[in-house]
Amino acid sequence: MIHQILTDPHPTLRARATEIPPEKIATPELQTLIDDMIET
Repeated sequence: MIHQILTDPHPTLRARATEIPPEKIATPELQTLIDDMIET
């Protein structure tokens, strides 16, 4: 899935990212997001 690319001054670009514990990196949901970001 290709995601919309946000441009400045979109407020989401100024928001602090949520910290993700290392054990969650291998979950299918996060891997799908990472794959989608690479595709985008």
